Amino acid sequence: MTIESVLGDRVTGYAGVSALIGTRLYPQIAPKNVTLPCIVYQRGDPPPERFPVMGGADVGIVKATFAFDCYAATYLTARALADQVRQALQRWSTTTGTTVEDVFVIDESDGVTEEQIAVAAGSDSIFTHRATIEFRVTYRE
Repeated sequence: MTIESVLGDRVTGYAGVSALIGTRLYPQIAPKNVTLPCIVYQRGDPPPERFPVMGGADVGIVKATFAFDCYAATYLTARALADQVRQALQRWSTTTGTTVEDVFVIDESDGVTEEQIAVAAGSDSIFTHRATIEFRVTYRE
């Protein structure tokens, strides 16, 4: 299993997240006319770090950054969704599939998109609210 699959399964399997988005979690870009709220995730900067042991042997330990953009028709819903993602992932670890040793929040931000990524039912807003939460994930390949 890829690290993206493991993180995606954890997020969509978390009750607080799934209650808000169901399975509307997308890599890199949401489909056109997606129903809100939804989450778009991707690897962030800096690039993943790989850690060899003495002598240069690859032990498979990787530290990578992942960003989860939580989109919603209202600011409060976007923030609530980001809070649920934090609860799902903060300090989480697993040995099922890809081993995840640790996950922690490194940054959070809020904003609006100037292009509407979706039309919420009953809304004529031209903006979509976004709450972004970034994590540093330590895992084994």
